[in-house]
Amino acid sequence: SPKRVKSQPPDVVVAVGRGEAQVEFECYGTLLSFASEVFDTMLSTNMREKNTHRIELPDKDPEEWNMFYEFVENSRYAKVEDGTRARILLPWFHEFQMTALVDECDDALLKEMPDSWPEYNKREKKETFQLCHELLPMTSVYDLPKSQKHVSEVLDIAIMYDYNLFDLDSIKNIIPLLKSNPMSIRAIEEFLPDHLVKDADGNDIPRQLQEEKVKSLADNDLLPFLIHSGMRSKTVSHAKNELQAVVNALPSALERRLPNTRRMPTDETGKIDAAAKRELEKLIYKRWRPGWGHGWGDYGNLRSREAVGDMIQVPISYRHDE
Repeated sequence: SPKRVKSQPPDVVVAVGRGEAQVEFECYGTLLSFASEVFDTMLSTNMREKNTHRIELPDKDPEEWNMFYEFVENSRYAKVEDGTRARILLPWFHEFQMTALVDECDDALLKEMPDSWPEYNKREKKETFQLCHELLPMTSVYDLPKSQKHVSEVLDIAIMYDYNLFDLDSIKNIIPLLKSNPMSIRAIEEFLPDHLVKDADGNDIPRQLQEEKVKSLADNDLLPFLIHSGMRSKTVSHAKNELQAVVNALPSALERRLPNTRRMPTDETGKIDAAAKRELEKLIYKRWRPGWGHGWGDYGNLRSREAVGDMIQVPISYRHDE
């Protein structure tokens, strides 16, 4: 037992770091061997560490070793606890093949993820997006199947509904998913060139063939650029449509919401004065920014004059009392 082992003097020195920053720790070889097959091999076969009773870890951090050694000395009670500790300990557990603790880190990182992609809140979307792209490379390097599955599912939704968040680097980040996740392929298919998803007559090719084509290109450096180009094209198209919806609907929406003294003048038929409407449309084109929110076409989000900011200054300049 650990208590019985620690009743004896330490028999192995673990030197962590290099140069003046190196720290030597007196440790128990038996506990190291029980905790990790890597240490067991070092200390029980004809290797230098067995003969010298010294293990050198020059590229490691001494403070991190203290945290790691808790799991060697107190394997029954030490806990990863949260994602912050998991990020520090995961490289250690992976390198020294401590698979049960790698799995514990997987669980801790999974708890940081929201259950699904945020539906409306832009700040939450941005934070979730950044977290996904921080965790995704880790899930591949350290073999974290639970976190990888969930991150992949969340990003699949982001690709379909908030593709404007993806830049070239984040697209490169998701390319490995295409080799193993059919849902990721389906999520990006609308951004792929027609020759990958359609036949010569312009009809969709069978999904299995689409997936095979995309998987065959997963290692091709051009694929991220193709996806990025498709996303940018759709973003521009969506922004134009969104802008046109505002141009078409905002004048009458403002007319209904502004006080009488600030309403646009009308012509003899009761319609908004054409000159005033043109001025307002010019201002919309000048000040419009894509992504002001869904629902602007029917003005479900237009609740106050503040929602349109400077745009109300145009109808003010066309007041009847001039």
